[in-house]
Amino acid sequence: MPQRHNNRATILVVEDEAFVRSAIVRILQSLGFTSVVDVASGAEALQAIEGAPGGFSIAVFDITLSDMRIEKLAEQLPATHGIETLVLCSGGTADDFRSAQAAFEQLGVPTIHCRKKPVGIADFKTALL
Repeated sequence: MPQRHNNRATILVVEDEAFVRSAIVRILQSLGFTSVVDVASGAEALQAIEGAPGGFSIAVFDITLSDMRIEKLAEQLPATHGIETLVLCSGGTADDFRSAQAAFEQLGVPTIHCRKKPVGIADFKTALL
């Protein structure tokens, strides 16, 4: 059964397109999530995860980041990343989603949702609430 979250969940949004990242943050806030951290690259995501003492229970990752492949990001995540629910977003192919999903499944992320861009409020309601 998919993990459901309340609005106290801490969310990390990793998206290299500023407009898309801003839109995702606004959507999450409109759903009542108050603790949302957004970054523009895989490198910034790793720094944010390492610097978050309580971790992030939810992560939203663009799977086609400009600075690193999502599989590489998954490999570099700390063992205690704490992500319970992951939303993978992309305008890419089904193969891109399969590869990214497999990388995070190996890390033991319990709930993974794949959403084709453009993503909207209904996508996040379905995945998180």
